[in-house]
Amino acid sequence: MRGPGAERGQADLLVSAAVDARWPRGDPIDWSVMLLQIVTAFFLSAGCGQAVANRPANVTSLVSSRIEDRLLKKFDFNEEPLGNYEPMPMNWQQVTGAGYPRYLEPVFDKELGHDAPPSFKLGLAGGSLACRYAASEISVHPECEYLITAWIRPRGLAHARAFVTAFYLDHAMQEISNSRRRSAEVRGAGRDEPWTRVAIELPSGFANARWIGLSVHVEQAEPPVAGPAQPRPIHREDVHATAWFDDITVLRFPRVSLRFTAPGNVFPPETPVLCEVLVGDLDGRGLESRLEVFDEEGLPIDSRSVATRPVGGPAHAFDLGPLLPGYYEARLTVDADGHEAITRRQSFVRLAALPAPIGGGGGFGIALNASALQNRHVTQRLVELAAPSAVKLPLWRGPMSDAAIVEGDKSGDQLVRALRERGVGVVGVLDEPPHSLAAAFGHPGYSVIDVLAASPGRWRPYLAFLLARYGDEVSAWQVGGDKPQLGTERASLSAALANVRETLRPLVGSPQIAVSHDIRIEPADPGLGADVASLFVPAEIGSSRLSTQIAGFVRKDAPANWAMLEALPAHPLEPRVHLAETARRMVEARSAGIDTVFVPQPWCAPDGGGPVVPDRAFVALRLLGNALSGLAPMGDVAFAPGVTARLFGEPAGRSGVLVVWTEGDGPNPARVVCDALLEAAHYDIRGRMRPTASTPRGRVFTVDAAPSVIMPVDTKRIQTVSSFHVEPVDVKVQVEPNRRRLRLRNFFGAAMTGDLVLMPPEGWRVSPERHQISLGPGAWAEIDVSIQLPANQAVGDFALEARFTREGDSTPELTLRAPVRVTSPGLDVGVLTRVDGTRLHIVQRITNRTDRALDLRAMVLFPDRRSETRMVRRLAAGATTVREYVIDHADRLVGRPIRVTAEEPEGGLRCHRIVTIEAPE
Repeated sequence: MRGPGAERGQADLLVSAAVDARWPRGDPIDWSVMLLQIVTAFFLSAGCGQAVANRPANVTSLVSSRIEDRLLKKFDFNEEPLGNYEPMPMNWQQVTGAGYPRYLEPVFDKELGHDAPPSFKLGLAGGSLACRYAASEISVHPECEYLITAWIRPRGLAHARAFVTAFYLDHAMQEISNSRRRSAEVRGAGRDEPWTRVAIELPSGFANARWIGLSVHVEQAEPPVAGPAQPRPIHREDVHATAWFDDITVLRFPRVSLRFTAPGNVFPPETPVLCEVLVGDLDGRGLESRLEVFDEEGLPIDSRSVATRPVGGPAHAFDLGPLLPGYYEARLTVDADGHEAITRRQSFVRLAALPAPIGGGGGFGIALNASALQNRHVTQRLVELAAPSAVKLPLWRGPMSDAAIVEGDKSGDQLVRALRERGVGVVGVLDEPPHSLAAAFGHPGYSVIDVLAASPGRWRPYLAFLLARYGDEVSAWQVGGDKPQLGTERASLSAALANVRETLRPLVGSPQIAVSHDIRIEPADPGLGADVASLFVPAEIGSSRLSTQIAGFVRKDAPANWAMLEALPAHPLEPRVHLAETARRMVEARSAGIDTVFVPQPWCAPDGGGPVVPDRAFVALRLLGNALSGLAPMGDVAFAPGVTARLFGEPAGRSGVLVVWTEGDGPNPARVVCDALLEAAHYDIRGRMRPTASTPRGRVFTVDAAPSVIMPVDTKRIQTVSSFHVEPVDVKVQVEPNRRRLRLRNFFGAAMTGDLVLMPPEGWRVSPERHQISLGPGAWAEIDVSIQLPANQAVGDFALEARFTREGDSTPELTLRAPVRVTSPGLDVGVLTRVDGTRLHIVQRITNRTDRALDLRAMVLFPDRRSETRMVRRLAAGATTVREYVIDHADRLVGRPIRVTAEEPEGGLRCHRIVTIEAPE
């Protein structure tokens, strides 16, 4: 069974003879487990003491011998042949102390084992049990890395858990600080749970490392942390529980490192993408390494061989060459004798060269977390590259020590000062009271709101130093974290805000006070005392309904309107969809009137150390922050059917930006023709410039599910062109003409006079076709027309085009397109197509919308005039029927129009649809 955290290797079948007895053929092979199985096979066949030279000289023995060279220690707990008849393994000691009762006894179990008995059994009868191995036997080299694997079988571990730890010891057999690593936890409440493999990687770089120490644990669950949501949690323990440990191995691997030269792995457009790679080993036998680069879709775009260096040798420096802007992953793989042994991954971002922002700044912010303070220099650089107008920073937080409260946090002080010098507004977040203050209140249910609502004398010493220190640097203070505590009483919140304001006034004057408010409950009460309500938007609220949700919360009389967008879960969304939806939520929040949209910091620092790496949202934040900086939302634009378009522009100018995307998450792009965007450039969400084609009808833009930016645009021209529409939008296929009204508004600052000539689709008759128009600024033109459709007109979405020629204008012509939806009264026909190999399946759904039974003829007409017909007899009113057509040689129909029809042979009802078969990807 594969355990948590196991790396899946691509081991080939050369070593199958050594592992067939325990590994079913055809299953994917876990390389770390493979190592253990190979070594076991070697021991069983030759014995631990047999020399390699005495083994048969074949491929399998060669592979096994090289792996065996890297095996430092194996614990199979069969120690009677070695003279140990005690109940405990040699050199293992029971851990004692609080929570580890002495009456628990770890013992050999001679009846149970992973490959074979015995195993090491740790049984609980209350409390926890652990044993430590700290003999000077597993010697190490500080420039190498080590893999520890073990097998664990649980029984009755519903709440308790079993795990293994590994650590380095110095020459004095003392554990080296920060070297301890812990395996995944194993649980299992049943009596017959399977064996589970766990693994630990001990990194290199500990200069004083001399030996490896190990420990095995069966421990009760950590006591739950009391808090406002659960002030008196129940701590559940397993009174009787057991875990068996077996086949613990320690293997030496080369030192492997992968790092990029740019802070946070984000490369500006003018900086080369440099990567430093090191694979260092004592002898390098059987090792092959490669560096691969993958794009955001996981497709390989580069691969390079990496030579093994001697221990202590320099790293290889690779210039990854010209890369398009976007998100990438570098993967360093080390193969031992042809099998994947070690993998290192790091993401990085190449930024695009973007034009200078049209507006003056503002629009998006970053909610930093506590890791930003621990990586100050990286945070400064990433904020500079992302260019937000503001950041939120948790300046009052639980882990703060009393010394940090009084004397200050040097890293935090320098970060705040550096951000302010760069013109970034800093919002100080009073996230949670320091632990020492919370303990003084004596009740775990007290939130930061409850604490600050209490008498100021109880908490002012903990907060006054902080407020005074950052008074000139922080532009606003937020009381409470971004995710508000539901159920907070109104009186407590009002008292907390008033107390904080009174404490701030003599220290720093009158800065803005903000409080987070959940968008799922009624709008915040402006009488509570906050200047700004920062709306918390949970991930469950998608972009399609975000603007509607926000609309009731925007206060025009407030100094500012903020929103905090919760990060979307990484799964189950595909990376492409995740990035698209993240960007759509950002745009929709700004379009709804939010002044500053905060997003979680688009980079992360791994727990336990490691490099800071960006995530996919970084490119979206940078593009949208640059494009929409300082611009005001100007509403929707009728860009094309199935395309959402949001216009942003200068409050007192004509320059602006159009953000567009297709509806849904499908990968197929839409081609949109528009001649109102004559000089604009088109950028995708990564900042790559998209090519546009020119046609007699205008420029062709390719739009997909991820928002893309068209800039700069003339907002007055776009608004005027977009205002052209038909009322009502539905036009019926019928004998009588459709009486409709065309409307057009002048958004220009001067009068608009000229000729409007209608250009309907082929076969349509629209009268009158020519109109003389004269409109003052802001005025509407209303034109009554008659629209007659041909009897064989297909239903669906169409556009009624018009050409408006302005008198005395430098850009005299405007092409207008009014969306029109063609419907068929009495019949509703839907069509689905599917290509199965060489066959095309067309499924036609017909619904009778009349009040009488119908006899219908259903038909499919192909480009070569072939047709297939199906009859429908006595289809009752309101009833639906389905007809299916199967056509051979589907490849001959790709890209060609196919007409699907339902009509009354002896009546006037008919409905036509045109479908086009797309080429398979």
